[in-house]
Amino acid sequence: MFKKTDPNTYTKYCSLINGKNQEVIGTLALEYQVVLYEDVQSYSAASVSKPQSQHFVLNCTQRINIYN
Repeated sequence: MFKKTDPNTYTKYCSLINGKNQEVIGTLALEYQVVLYEDVQSYSAASVSKPQSQHFVLNCTQRINIYN
């Protein structure tokens, strides 16, 4: 799991509802983490250059709890 105090992490909680009689049958927790991606592969010190744009990696963890 990610650090809860990390400013690049967001958690969302939702209720799972049965469509027929609108009763809660479980919970869903979604956790997203955004990380800056830096490509550091190089052939020599002369080939290293600053990229023109930034790239990010998005990680998502989903937890589903269904009640008995």
